[in-house]
Parts: sequence; structure tokens; C-alpha cells
Amino acid sequence: MNHSRLGTVGLLLCVTALTACGGQGDRPVAGTKVSATTWTGPEDAPDVIERQGRSYLRRDLYSVEEFQRLLDDARPTDAPASAATIAAALRTHLFAGGVYYIEAEPNLELGEAVLRGERANTPAGIPREARTIIGTDNRVHSTTSQTYPLSTVAFQDSGCTATKVGRHTMITAAHCIYDNGIDDFMCVNGGSVAGGNCSGGYPNWRFGTEDGTGFGNFFGSNCGWWGVTSAFVALDGQVHTATKQWTMTRHDFGFVDLLAGGACTEYGTGWLGTWIASDTELSNMQGTLQGYPAWATCPAGISGGSAIDCGASKYRYNNDMTKPFSGAEIWGSSSNNVTAGPGVYAADTIQSDIDTTSGQSGSALFFSIVPGDRRVVGTYSIGVHASITPWNGYSRFTADKYNWLSASSQYPEDTQ
Repeated sequence: MNHSRLGTVGLLLCVTALTACGGQGDRPVAGTKVSATTWTGPEDAPDVIERQGRSYLRRDLYSVEEFQRLLDDARPTDAPASAATIAAALRTHLFAGGVYYIEAEPNLELGEAVLRGERANTPAGIPREARTIIGTDNRVHSTTSQTYPLSTVAFQDSGCTATKVGRHTMITAAHCIYDNGIDDFMCVNGGSVAGGNCSGGYPNWRFGTEDGTGFGNFFGSNCGWWGVTSAFVALDGQVHTATKQWTMTRHDFGFVDLLAGGACTEYGTGWLGTWIASDTELSNMQGTLQGYPAWATCPAGISGGSAIDCGASKYRYNNDMTKPFSGAEIWGSSSNNVTAGPGVYAADTIQSDIDTTSGQSGSALFFSIVPGDRRVVGTYSIGVHASITPWNGYSRFTADKYNWLSASSQYPEDTQ
């Protein structure tokens, strides 16, 4: 099925009528939270879906000019923030059933909520059961990946980590699910999601991973919804340069919603709470990070000596570089050196000397407000270049992220 490129007029007509556009026949319009597993593939997907009461259009229904305009609207300006500019920046880009969707209109109610400073924190769930190493690598390997709270941590087989903050919602770094280099959602080993040509396959996830074990098989894009903001998409392909790293970090936040049914049934893992921390709370906490690093200190029985990176070979998923990396293991570290990010980035970022490497992107930075109640305050984004700071950068969990996440995903209702 070939979709025509719609200009602005055609796009608005499609949104207003809330009907299928750009193709032949009477393709269905999805209902609220329609399961992506009911679609046989991208060509079978509806043009318009409804999510959390909001309408989304297929990305391939947007003209190149219209797509560029909505990204231009999302870029920061010197003008004072308004509900409209906030809504444009927080416009949700959604990946569902192998199809790229964009929120049909900016959510002005969301922009107004952020302007009002609405904020909330959520409790943890009761479980059913560059420059990244700073000084000495202090991470510790844990073998309790299937026991709460590490059971909330998901391993992505393309090299990232995510953490559940609700029964069906996990958060991660936006760059783990969206590729700014191709202006498209993540497609492993080349290809394009929007074009329906993801020959390398999509990233897959699994909970409880320890070497070759886990709660179950890996689950992929057929049972989840991935979301990022226009503000992150608008960063384009320059996000990894040294001068853009803190700009990237402030927007490097995304979610994956796990849908009931299909292969995505790993719900018995509990979840961590969230916390919108003040600068004082950050500086007084002991922050902890748990994730799946690409390499870490040599464990017992691995050759390479006592060097931090196991010598030339390094310790990479137990030396298994064949996906899905059957040797993946959780490593964690804690530190009291946690503060707001530098300068103008302070409100949206966190910096800490907690040790990390690639693979831990998307890992949750959390602390305990009381014993047993762990709250996420940010997600690991990137090891910031040493010429900028000797600390690593995290996308800070803020009121705007709370409001965006609650407007675009099943969070926080799924924590009830």
C-alpha cells in the first residue's frame, strides 16, 4: 500500500475528519490503546490511531515541509515560554506496530499544565516477586536480576537499558529508541522504520537477564509503544558532538509502554517510583544506577588480568558479541556526588560521578526516600566529554516530563 505525501491542507482535513487518509479502501481507524499485535505489519496499520484521548497520524502522511515545520516549532527560542511553545516541544512521536506516528496536534492542555508547574510523584510498586569511568571503576556485578528491585530493569539487545515505573510503562533514553541520524525510530543494523524497510530488525527487550537466562523470551516492537518528544527529534544528527551533549541530555528521555497480550507479558517484575527532586534533595541523596553495561571490571574467571577493561579484549557481555548477548549482566554503582547539571541546563539535567559505560544508556538514577521505597530522579544519557565536565549526564525527571509521560503513556494510572 503506497501512501501519498500530504501537504498542510490535506493533513488538516485528515485530522479534522479523523478518517483514513492517503490510501485506498476503508482501512480501520484504531481505537484507544488498540493493541499493535492486531496488525499484521506496517502496511496493515491504520493511518490514524487514538492514544490517551489524542489522535496520531502516520509519519508518511506528512510532507517533508510539514515535518520540518513541526520540528522548527519544537526548537528553543529566546521568547518566553508559552503553552503553545511547550506543547510543540512536547508533541509526541510514537512508534506502534512497526509504524511511526506523530501526534496530530500539539497538546495545549499539556503545555498549560507545565506552565502551572503541576507536579506529582509516584510510589514504587510492590513486586510480585567518552568519559564514563571516573577514577576507579566502582561498579559491582549483581546476580539478583530476577529479584526486586533489579527485576524492574530491562536489557535491550542493541545495547541499552530501561526501567519500569509502572505496571506497563518503562522509561529509557530517547536515543535508545529513536535515531537522530536518520530522523526515524531505531532500526538495528540499518534500514528505515518509516519506510517499512527495517531489514536489520527492531531492538528487543527482556527482564531478568543474567547471562543466558531471563524471565522469558525477548519481546519486540509488536507488543509495545515507544514515545519521544519533538524536542528530541528536532536535535537532528548533531546530538553527539561535544558542544551539543548537554542539549541532548536535557531532552534524552523516552518511554516504552508494554501492551497486554502477544509476546509482551513480563509484568510480574514490580516497578520503581518516580520523584521530582529539588536541587537540595539531589545534593543530599545517595544516587544508584543499575544497568547492562557493554563492558565492566573483569569478573572472576574471565581472562585479561586485573585491568579495568580486561585488557585489549575488554569484558563485553561475557565476551559474547553475538546478539542477543547471552552474557549480559546487571552492574550497579552508587555515589553521594549527585547535583543539578551545569549552568542553564541545571533545571533539566543531573550530573554525577557514578561510573557507566555504553549499554547503560537509559538506566534509571534512583535513590531511597525511605528503606525499600526507591524513586527515579533521572535517566542516564551520555558520558559527557571531559573538556566540559568530569561527570556523567542524566536527563532529569521534571514536572514537564511527568506531565508529558502521563499524557502520552499508561503512566501513572498503571501504578494504581
